[in-house]
Amino acid sequence: YTSPHDLTVTLADEPLRTFEQSLRQDVPPLIIEIHAEGEGDPCPDDALAHIAFVARFADGTEWDSSERRRITLAVPLAEYGVIDGLRAAITGMKVGETRRARIPWQLAYGTQGRPPIPARADLIFDIRLVAFEQPRPTPDEAP
Repeated sequence: YTSPHDLTVTLADEPLRTFEQSLRQDVPPLIIEIHAEGEGDPCPDDALAHIAFVARFADGTEWDSSERRRITLAVPLAEYGVIDGLRAAITGMKVGETRRARIPWQLAYGTQGRPPIPARADLIFDIRLVAFEQPRPTPDEAP
């Protein structure tokens, strides 16, 4: 998943649709804009997702991207360490789909932050799902 054309994320001028997703009662909702539909099965919440992305602060300042890294980002959705807002934004995407996720700080890096992300930073992720891998069954789950 490292070809140059896979590293960009292009959004339409206007989203096809927008929805809010409340993950916790005490937290503002995650706002997701769908800019392009994908194809195939939706990405499950326990997959390894490969995304092209641009990450920005709420003021629009870019702080990371797949183009800058020169590789797509592999996101293990079921593992600890993936921020809740990004996990929820990717789950259900289809390959080729593009989304903008507006993630409140409570669903991002919280009160601690993580350099270069300060504490209480709301984030914006532009995401294109490049591919995903279904989780492999553990030996005790195999038929």
